[in-house]
Amino acid sequence: MTTVYTDEMMREQLATAASYTLVVLRRTDRYGMDGTERIIWKHGRRTMGLQADGVMPIACPVGDDDDPAVRASILSYSVHVCRGFPGAMLPTR
Repeated sequence: MTTVYTDEMMREQLATAASYTLVVLRRTDRYGMDGTERIIWKHGRRTMGLQADGVMPIACPVGDDDDPAVRASILSYSVHVCRGFPGAMLPTR
């Protein structure tokens, strides 16, 4: 780490933090059973569509009751409130 944050710098950045919703997906016992590959493919297509529509700017798997893999009980999910900073994003490789 080369940047040293002072207390004042931390306070300024913390004041800009916003609340977000984070969804964590987990595989269930049904993951990998016959026919689940097709549903996981639909799940991936839905995730990419949500990103393209601007609904989910960071395209990571998302789970809610409309997700095909969640409906089929292949993936389960938990929802968490988290805080982030405006402009934060995944780095490009």
